[in-house]
Amino acid sequence: MTNYSDLQAAIALFKSRSKDAEFVKDTFDIIRTLLLETGLSVKKVYMGQGAVTGTLDVDLTAEFSVIDRVVASLAGDPVADAMWVSAAKGAVAGHIDLKVWKPTAVNGTSANVTPIAATVAANVNYVVIGTPA
Repeated sequence: MTNYSDLQAAIALFKSRSKDAEFVKDTFDIIRTLLLETGLSVKKVYMGQGAVTGTLDVDLTAEFSVIDRVVASLAGDPVADAMWVSAAKGAVAGHIDLKVWKPTAVNGTSANVTPIAATVAANVNYVVIGTPA
């Protein structure tokens, strides 16, 4: 197991050569390996936006080997045809499912707000946290 003084030496070397892109990449690979050896894990945060009509399956397998969390919000104000958004890890590893919902009916005599799939596209912002691919 790597000790604290090894990490201090690595940090000092990194600071002295931080403008060398290949060295920086190699250093981060070493740090990731050290963290994994000590039982810690490196997480990645990824942000994106998609146009969603009903449901959208977003493939993030190039970014993540494991997705831990996903959150989403409408990019604009809610409207009657796109009022709510939900997000979940997909059925397929490395995928997320984004869904936009609208109320069943809203008119002068009925106010049935049971959510159903939206029928118009809405831009959805999402943030994903997981283990990098």
